[in-house]
Amino acid sequence: MTLETTKHTTGVSEGAPTDPALPGLSLLSRPAELVGLLSSLLTHWRGANRPILDCRVKLRRYVPGKRCILALELSVESKESGGVECRKLIGKVYGNDQGKKAYDTLSGSCGITVLQTGGSL
Repeated sequence: MTLETTKHTTGVSEGAPTDPALPGLSLLSRPAELVGLLSSLLTHWRGANRPILDCRVKLRRYVPGKRCILALELSVESKESGGVECRKLIGKVYGNDQGKKAYDTLSGSCGITVLQTGGSL
């Protein structure tokens, strides 16, 4: 897994933030667990025989204590060619139980697939 960072809201470029209010961010420092979690959540989307081979994460926006928006680029084994396909997703990590509110709002929206992880990511 590769973590790319953009500028933090304070203007300081940083790696994976450590934020007690956003415990899901700790997965960014545990790449095997992150890939495992994404694999289990995305089985219906990628197919059971198409493993996630790698995950690149880019912090898009980070508001300490409140939320973090991540761009995820997954390398997935291609069903057709056996090669590797790139799939891009957006992930959001929320604090203060705001994740459930966002999930409830977005899951009712047309055309949006929302995955809930039970508080991790």
